[in-house]
Amino acid sequence: MLVNFQKAGESVIVPVFLTLSPLLAATLSWRCGWFADRDILWRLPLCTIAAFFALTLAFLLVLCLSAACVSRRERTRPSAWCHFLTVQFAHLALFLGGVRVHISGAETLPQEGRFLLVSNHLCAIDPIIFYHALPRVPLSFLSKKENEAIPVVAGLMRGMMCLSIDRENDRASLRAIILAVQYLQHGVTNIAAFPEGATNKTSDLLLPFRNGVFKIAQKADVPIAVCTLRGTRTVLRRMFRRRSDVYLDVLALLPAQDCREQTTAQIGAHVREQMTQTLSGR
Repeated sequence: MLVNFQKAGESVIVPVFLTLSPLLAATLSWRCGWFADRDILWRLPLCTIAAFFALTLAFLLVLCLSAACVSRRERTRPSAWCHFLTVQFAHLALFLGGVRVHISGAETLPQEGRFLLVSNHLCAIDPIIFYHALPRVPLSFLSKKENEAIPVVAGLMRGMMCLSIDRENDRASLRAIILAVQYLQHGVTNIAAFPEGATNKTSDLLLPFRNGVFKIAQKADVPIAVCTLRGTRTVLRRMFRRRSDVYLDVLALLPAQDCREQTTAQIGAHVREQMTQTLSGR
């Protein structure tokens, strides 16, 4: 079952807010008769900023309410509305934080059919980078179970059919893997995962891989999109103070046939080599 995310992924919130803010500020200034006063020179810019943040707060309220209303029952398809809200939040948050995302190789991703996307993991905001850079690509992340304790995040995850991995419960983790395979086989959504299994807070380029994640592609008979992220570690430290540059590179697409002919350890070694070459070469 395919869901059309073409409209859901359009980047609209920032340009709309930037357009509405001065219009609302000008309307308020006109109604208050400020245009006849010299104070309009500082009142109008101040009102524009205030209008932008008022719109932002209204959007966040809609986001929170929508996440709270997501049913806890199992879904048969991802919510285009939750995807839309998440993508727009990503655009807005990165715009306000002064983050520029540079993407290369996006044309490598399949235009038809589903795939498993894998990437290195540097920071908690890494999924936001993917939703920003690939707004029209439906992605359901494999996430640690602890994220279910974050109210708004948990609701959006349920809406987009993200799957939680419980590291202390092998049976629950296996069930999540089986569901991921079924989502891909039935064309429900694409699956995104971080083979390292945790954020890399060391000086090493990559943490050891948990190669079991590649079994998803083998069982579902889908290709693997190999990606790397650079620069996300500095985003939270610089946010609202200095501009940050983040780089998302789609390195290669491993065909499903190649995945069938290799073990998960061999796939992991190949993916790791591709990631390492890119991360060490720049």
